Amino acid sequence: MGQIVREVLDPPMLEQIQPEGKALLDIGCGEGYFARVLKAAGAARVVGADISPDLIGRALAKDPEGEYQVSDIASGPPCGVGTFDAVSACMVLMDLPDLDVAYRNIAASLAPHGQLVACMINPYYAFPVGEWRWGLSDGLHREFDPHHRTLKRFVRQIQGVLRGDFEWILYITNYRERRVVEKMLGNAATLHFHKPFSEYVNLAAKNGLVLQSLLEPEISPAIYERYAHEPLARALTTVPLFFVLVFSKVAQV
Repeated sequence: MGQIVREVLDPPMLEQIQPEGKALLDIGCGEGYFARVLKAAGAARVVGADISPDLIGRALAKDPEGEYQVSDIASGPPCGVGTFDAVSACMVLMDLPDLDVAYRNIAASLAPHGQLVACMINPYYAFPVGEWRWGLSDGLHREFDPHHRTLKRFVRQIQGVLRGDFEWILYITNYRERRVVEKMLGNAATLHFHKPFSEYVNLAAKNGLVLQSLLEPEISPAIYERYAHEPLARALTTVPLFFVLVFSKVAQV
């Protein structure tokens, strides 16, 4: 994740996990960034799991005393059943090809009443549904009079170009279309599985993980001031591009 994303998402993730004294599993840990954050916040045990041997190697290089393993959550609980107080998933859920199986194994990894705390892109606005482009401010507006719409808009667009009235505008494509798209994660290409938001919640419930809270993290004025030149910072002042989801494991009937 980029630094701006970390600064926006780390505080609410930590607030929901409350790591101190807990045994935690960080799935899709990559090079171990958030696992190290959890350790620094006082977790009793942190296991980082990722399918990439290269990324696990980098995690161990940065944190030689850390506990990291090459593991696919689709293959089963990484450290056995009922091991962890909480599982964290930072920007991972939308990259899992079989979310149903992943939820099942996450639930199995959790102790009774354990939690899954996950941050993810907001599928209503973010990649691949939303695309931010520079455009004329006037492009957001529509005239109500159909007889004058074309001429009025053309005149205003010319005036806007002369004044330099451009801004960062969100263009939305088909949210309901399930699709698999390729995206870059660092220097590597990975697959992103776009699906409706309801599927993230309903598949979790099917596997005994009930949504307890949904957060829409905002960019603080201090963070925005540091990254005001970044399009992502400007976008975060407009719409909630990320969710933090907190699921609790329910007792099996």
